Amino acid sequence: MGLRVFAAALVLASVGAPRALAADPEKKPSAEPRSEDGPQVPKSLSEPVKCYKLIGLADEEMTVGLAVEVCAATPNAIRTVDCYASAFMPAEAGGLGLPRGVAIDLCRTIPRERL
Repeated sequence: MGLRVFAAALVLASVGAPRALAADPEKKPSAEPRSEDGPQVPKSLSEPVKCYKLIGLADEEMTVGLAVEVCAATPNAIRTVDCYASAFMPAEAGGLGLPRGVAIDLCRTIPRERL
């Protein structure tokens, strides 16, 4: 099962950000242009891809690999991004103020494999 998860993450990473394989620094995920009601994401996209497109709004410094890690296999993109944003947001702003890695561990759908 671990190999399938790794392969799925690799496919998502290569499809979602082909530049990540180049020598340039990793680019953060970006969302579609925003309207008054928030970001516009096509409804035809899968939930992990929607999550990947939205996660950059919650954390502008998140790398491609970390975005794939938090979004892989999510059944609900909005809930995953909301979870991450609430966990990572500073306590002064109403969030938990967790470090990025801990917020990802809290909100990811696929748990880390135990050794």
